[in-house]
Amino acid sequence: DDVKQFPERQLLELAELLAQLHCIPLERFADFVQGFDDPSLLSDTVEQYTRRTMANWRDYARGSGHPPSPIIDYLLHWLESNVPPDSRRPVLAHGDFGIHNLLAKNNVVTGVLDWEAAMFAAPEMDLVYVRPMVSKHIAWDRFVAHYVACGGSAPSQAMMNYCMVFLSWRVILGGSLTMRNLQNGVTTDI
Repeated sequence: DDVKQFPERQLLELAELLAQLHCIPLERFADFVQGFDDPSLLSDTVEQYTRRTMANWRDYARGSGHPPSPIIDYLLHWLESNVPPDSRRPVLAHGDFGIHNLLAKNNVVTGVLDWEAAMFAAPEMDLVYVRPMVSKHIAWDRFVAHYVACGGSAPSQAMMNYCMVFLSWRVILGGSLTMRNLQNGVTTDI
């Protein structure tokens, strides 16, 4: 097996970093939200914001010119129809959090890279993303317990499932748009 083993300490540091990220008060982003998002984000619940975000994604997907796709349309309909009840506040989610996007020196994290997928969302957005990598090295329950002990909120299984579908849909949509751009000569860079 060629899978690199990560020490438990490093993986628990990932849990700490995610908890710290997810504990940043939403109000700290007020200037950004006022300029680039819907100001009601500052008082929304995760459920309210997710519903509005999915309406924006629907408009983006329909206006992006992706080739017709039953799977994209089906998943979008499912996502809009199955937002779990969630009265928590949205958090800043990295969207691509994992070992591959961390800088470290002497086994201490010194920076987090690759923020282009960041969004306000349920914290489960990052937890779902990091779970496959973490679970190869330590028990997922151990990671989550440390995340919660460091201030993160206990994940909802319904929201974990929802975020898994959302992240899959986002990858499928991105792949579809990339294919369209290649076919139309917008880019030749695979």
